[in-house]
Order: sequence, then C-alpha cells, then structure tokens
Amino acid sequence: MSHFRSVTIVTACITTSAIGAGVFVLPVVLTGLTLFESLTIMAAYCAVMTIAAQVMVEISLRFPQGANIRAIASQGLGRGSAFVAGLAFTLVFTTVFYSQFCGLKQLFGILQQDHQLLTYIMAMLTSLSLSTLILGRLGALSGLASALWIPLLSLSLFGLFDSSNNTVATDFVNIEAMAIAPQWLMVLPLCQACFSFHAILPSLAKRTQFNRQVMVHSVYLAMPLIWLAYAGYLIAIRSRLDEAALTRLANNSESTVQLVMKLSQLLDNHFSEILILLFFIAVLTSLQGLALAASDFVKDQLKLNDNWVGNIQAAVVIFFVPLLMQNSNSDGFIYGMQLSVYGSSFIAIILPSLIAWRSRQICSDSYRFGHNKLLLSMMLFGGVSILINVAHHSLN
Repeated sequence: MSHFRSVTIVTACITTSAIGAGVFVLPVVLTGLTLFESLTIMAAYCAVMTIAAQVMVEISLRFPQGANIRAIASQGLGRGSAFVAGLAFTLVFTTVFYSQFCGLKQLFGILQQDHQLLTYIMAMLTSLSLSTLILGRLGALSGLASALWIPLLSLSLFGLFDSSNNTVATDFVNIEAMAIAPQWLMVLPLCQACFSFHAILPSLAKRTQFNRQVMVHSVYLAMPLIWLAYAGYLIAIRSRLDEAALTRLANNSESTVQLVMKLSQLLDNHFSEILILLFFIAVLTSLQGLALAASDFVKDQLKLNDNWVGNIQAAVVIFFVPLLMQNSNSDGFIYGMQLSVYGSSFIAIILPSLIAWRSRQICSDSYRFGHNKLLLSMMLFGGVSILINVAHHSLN
C-alpha cells in the first residue's frame, strides 16, 4: 500500500472517530464566550491532544506486541500498571458504548413515528458499519465513514448558512432561561472529549505495520481537520442563533437527542433530516473507532484469532454488557462524555506520558516525541483535567 493511501485511510479513521456528537453540544456549551475565545480554546486543546497523540504513537511503535494500551503498559511499566490500564480501558469502553446505545435507542424511538425512511437508512448503515468492522477491513471502514461524513457535514453547514432557510423555532424564543453550572467546568472537559480518540492509535499502528511516518503524518493531518469541523459547525450555529437563544436551548434540552431535534427545527424538512442523520453518523463513527480498539484489546486478552471469527467473538464480548445496561431515559452522549474525560485523561494523557518517560530510560530506539519535560507537563495536565471534571460533577 502506498504511503499516500495509508495516510489517507488512517487520517480518515482518526478524524471520524474523534468528531462525535460533541459537534452539536460544543456551540451550546461555549455560549457566553466570543467566537475568537471559543476558537482559541478549541485550538489550544487541539494542540495539547496532538501532543498526547504523538506520545501514544511513540509508545505504540516502541511496544508493538498486543497493539493495545494494556499490552503497552505491561511492556513499559510492568504487570501492576497493565492491570490498572486494562481495567480503566474496559470501564471506559463499556460505559461509552452503553451511553451511545442509549442515545441511539432514544433517537430511533423519536424517529419511528414520523421519519420511518430515515430510520431504515440508519438501520442499514448500522449493519454496514458492523459488517466492515467484523471483516476487519480498515480501508472499507474509513472509506464508509468518510463517504458519510463529508457530504452530510457539508450539506448541514450549507443549510445553516443559507439565508433563505431562516426558520427560527419558537422553542428558542419562548422558553424561560434557567441557571447552569459554572461554564468553565463544562467547557474544558467537553473540549478535551471532542479531541479524544487516542485509544485507537495502537490498533491503527498495527494495521500500518507500525509505519512511523504514516502514523505521525496522519495525526498531524487529522487534528486540523477535526478542529475545522468543530469550528465550521460552531460558526454556522452562531450565524443562526444569538446568545440568549443558545442559553435557553442549553438549559431546556433534557438530552443530547432532544438538543439535536430542536436544532433541526432551524432547517426545512430536507436539511432537517440531513442534520439528524449527521448526528447519527457522528455517534456511529465514534463508536466504530472505539470498537476497533476494544476489539483488539479483547482479542489479545482472550487469545482470539485475528480474523473475522475472532472479530465476531470480540464484538459479542464488548457489546454484550452495554446492551444489557442500556436505558433509554439516560442521556447517552453526556454520560459518555463525562466518563471519556476521565478515561482520556488517564489512558490518553497520563499513562502514555508515564510509559514514554519510563521506557526512554531503558530503550535506545531513535523516535522520541518531545523532551522529558514535555511528558511531565502532560502528566500534570492530565491530573488537572481529572480535578476539573471532579469539580464539575460535584456541582451537579
């Protein structure tokens, strides 16, 4: 496979895995900040999470056996750290899958009455996505995600920017505003979650035969694309709704699905359905990326074959408990986002930085991203992120 094609596939996987349902929530949470402040905060988190991603690439290349965070921790820090890493990753993907299933179930329940065709399309896309995941075809997986994301996001942005399509839902005008939690305690965790995808990097490195150039270039290409997608949607929403309307919308949406349904009222019927479908694809592709990493983790732990049979067995393991846990009354996305911040702080920032710092003392390989002081700074940043999220939860 050529370098260009490999970079394209890996970049698509990273981008579509990272851009989840947070693209819909971010404009609402950032209400009260100027556009420049919002874009600057997003750019800062994009830069920090790029550093974290490159550190993950470094340790993935240094410890290729197993191609998952537990195996890397075992080789880099020992069995005790491997147990903690494995337990943390299991809790994270189980909770995130559970929350995403809740959101999808709620969405299907709302659409079954008036949008049956849209429901059939979503069911077909879910089956197609699961099939490519089971077959282990990374090119098909990234191709499917890109083919869905690019036109849907483009059409949604066009519909929001189109001045002739200027419907304003009465819900945004006539709802009484209520108090919300301190804004910064919501903004910072959400921004971090929106740029988190790092658990899939060992799996992607494995599928590129641990090609350093492909992985490094793909991360550098994907991160600006992720930022541009969030920035474009943020600007589009702000072109339609003022601060007061966004605040009311934030305070009166009981779930992310309800938020998306209210946002869809800004558009006419065709663009409204496209926006809803974009939300579905955002959840599906982010779930798809995490499932790839979780599947490799389970296959390594249970010694399953690395083929389609092993992929089916791994899928049963990783999806069984979340499917049992699902409850349509919970807000899938918000619950998953809160847990993903803890997970990304530990699994994507603190642990990889610690492994890289420790392994550099005993390994003589040439590739090292940044100085050791940068690694210590990243561990501190991860700890602060956890404290911020704890503070946010204690006030809610």
